[in-house]
Amino acid sequence: MNEIVQPVPLSTRSSELEPPVLRIFISYASEDREIALAVGETLKGALDDDFAEINLDKWFMEAGIEFATQIRKKLEQTDIFIVISTGIEKESHSFTGMEVGYFMRVMEGREGRPGRMVPLFLKSAPATMSSVQGIGIGFDSKVLNLLPKAFDAQNDVGPTDPMCAFVGGLQKRVDEVRASIRMKPVTLRPEQNPIACVKTMRRKIFQILRKKAEIAFRPQKQVLFTTTDAAFSKSRPDLPADARLQPDPSGSPMSIFGLPDVDMTWESFLTSISGTEYCDSWRQAITSVISSSFPDKINVDNSQVVISADKTKSYRIILTACTKYFDDRREFSLCFVEGLRRKDFGNDNTSLLLKGLDIACRFRFLLLEVDSEFSHNNISLTRPSDLPGLGHSLIRELDLLERDARDAGLHQTSVWSNFVAWPRLRKMVEEYQPQEQALRGVIRKILELQDKPDDLAGLQKEMASIVLGIETTMRPANALVVRSMASQLKQMVAGPGLDALGVAANKGAPEAMGGYSFRTAEPYIGEYVCVRPDFKNPTNLYAYLMDISWNEDDGHLIFQEKKRQDAKFTHTGDVYLAEGSPVVNLVTIAKGKVRQIILSTIDGDGVMKGLLQTLYNPFGTAFMPVSAPFVLKKTNGHEFAMGELDETQSDYKAHRQLLEEVTKDRFGKHIGLG
Repeated sequence: MNEIVQPVPLSTRSSELEPPVLRIFISYASEDREIALAVGETLKGALDDDFAEINLDKWFMEAGIEFATQIRKKLEQTDIFIVISTGIEKESHSFTGMEVGYFMRVMEGREGRPGRMVPLFLKSAPATMSSVQGIGIGFDSKVLNLLPKAFDAQNDVGPTDPMCAFVGGLQKRVDEVRASIRMKPVTLRPEQNPIACVKTMRRKIFQILRKKAEIAFRPQKQVLFTTTDAAFSKSRPDLPADARLQPDPSGSPMSIFGLPDVDMTWESFLTSISGTEYCDSWRQAITSVISSSFPDKINVDNSQVVISADKTKSYRIILTACTKYFDDRREFSLCFVEGLRRKDFGNDNTSLLLKGLDIACRFRFLLLEVDSEFSHNNISLTRPSDLPGLGHSLIRELDLLERDARDAGLHQTSVWSNFVAWPRLRKMVEEYQPQEQALRGVIRKILELQDKPDDLAGLQKEMASIVLGIETTMRPANALVVRSMASQLKQMVAGPGLDALGVAANKGAPEAMGGYSFRTAEPYIGEYVCVRPDFKNPTNLYAYLMDISWNEDDGHLIFQEKKRQDAKFTHTGDVYLAEGSPVVNLVTIAKGKVRQIILSTIDGDGVMKGLLQTLYNPFGTAFMPVSAPFVLKKTNGHEFAMGELDETQSDYKAHRQLLEEVTKDRFGKHIGLG
């Protein structure tokens, strides 16, 4: 209990000279004013005005006299102290807290005239008065959802109701006051009957509570960013390290960044996201939005977009309010609004084609055209002070491209094989990915030095050089992808009953290769691990990778080996697949040499088993025909050991079991002499 100013001693009060009166003080918080008035009016109506005094601050406050002084004076004279509680705890130093504490001190010093404290609550008594028996005056949601007529029909109150008993007890106290000066008890009017009074009060409170919100929530993701003008000016162009981020947990805004919804400083936030893929773009986007409003600008930068940590959503950052306080504090209300995702219509394949074409063209406009603001020439001529902004914009566009590709289902490399052959596609990926990583790395360094433009010259040259490399290597590849998709789009438009990928599917393989369709071939497309016995030491195994893809130019499957330890023997070739046949043939014909792999059709686990027929080079120029069990298994993104494998390696046992099944399960057989 806080120490309150000591009450005036009873001996100094002039209450002995005043007529006896039952004094009731109603304490409430400002948000509970209407309920306090309903209670006060009920008690006024129930009690004799001459011998009962109901005190609400609204009724007794006089202009020109300090609030606290007037309240203390009334509390010193109070017999019944009523606290209205709606369940929201008040600070101990608020007027409600001060009144409770002061009246308790009054009761401690009062002799011969005990006071009484009565909490009236909606749900439960306040913590400060938990030891005092209170009276509930609230209603549950079921009652508050009733219409007024329905409420009146069930608004039954009996004489044993706690509030009725309380009003009846106050009326008896008034009669006792009257009896002390030899006056008769009051003859109650019908409307002063405790039951009638409480029913009226209950209806008033019902009407008040029905106007309040039943459910209030904010589905938006909101964060309050708080700092001071002094700290903001000192830290620019960055944000103050000690600025506070206060997330509204109802919308879980920090989940965007993969963080819990707890208050933290800007410095703690940056430390928490350090090392994540989007940390630089998140930092720059929030900084840009907040800085654009300082000191008191209206046209702020609400164009910033961030990608969520799980890469599934994008959010536009909107500054909804900026509040400046006299004590130098400044608050920025940030709302993260999820980006609109339009629904696709029609055939899924045509939607995929058009989205792929859009992404390929946007990449071209972004990095490959001379008129782009991100061309290497423009980067070279950019003023150093503008370089951080340019770098941030480029990172944002790259993030959005990745987001759009993921939304479209185009983030998997294998999907792009519908538009370009696997060998070309693999080369594009192998060339571009290191370049993008280098570009993001140099931009990160530029952003770290954005307040030191004189130190950016070397990084500017490095950034321009990386972009030039991207222009040189990716322009031909991008042109190939765009031409391929544009051709399919043209076919789609020419044949309104067919989609672009359907046209490629209907083209089919040549009759000599089995005449199979794209739909028949589609399950075979992907990356495989290939395993056979090692020719020199058959106890060991030999493993490498193979891609099987659809050649859109010729309309059939092709295969391409990769990551062979003996790289000079790497094979490419065609896939022969007869409709209804139980086997698949992978055939290489080069300079009169033929290699053939005869396999079972693919099973549900992505496995094909059979025999390899090839030439073995034991030494020098010696070659001999060999046949061996052979297995292809889709990698599905898993990493496998490559090259020669012995029984000590983790993949050996599983691979050997598959190879043993070739003969065991009759996927292939070696027939010796009888």
